[in-house]
Amino acid sequence: MFFDRFFYVVVNSCLSCPVGRYGGSLGLTSPDTGGTATACQPCPMGTYSDQTYRRFASECKLCPLGRAGTATGLTVATACSECGTGRYTAQPGSSNSGQCLNCPLGRYNNQAVNPQVACPECGVGKYTPAVMTENADCNSCPLGKYSVRDFFLNMLFWKH
Repeated sequence: MFFDRFFYVVVNSCLSCPVGRYGGSLGLTSPDTGGTATACQPCPMGTYSDQTYRRFASECKLCPLGRAGTATGLTVATACSECGTGRYTAQPGSSNSGQCLNCPLGRYNNQAVNPQVACPECGVGKYTPAVMTENADCNSCPLGKYSVRDFFLNMLFWKH
């Protein structure tokens, strides 16, 4: 008797699509795509879902600034790949690491994942010797020189 009731509940109920997936069609039959259109679909690249019962791809969350979602079906924001120090993304939802850009001249990013501001300016008395790649911080002006601007051209305006 118990087995019959258990079986009935499982067969006659609808389960939520799991994290990292959404179900945008009626009559889905599987939580995993398995190559069929009758299954929950993975969230697209550049997105993730940490909640069940997502109905549309638009309900998947965008990967945050400083990260790129290079795979489908991601389940947490940290599964989106980090751009790394000295790099940023122009907008959330980047879908490949090629969308991670080097900080421009006069700007820096010393965090592996961007804060709210992508590559803030170096500031007065600081500069970057080149476009940021591996170097994450601005340099202080060398002895006998100073910077009068907190803008990306400040390296060009060193004063003697």
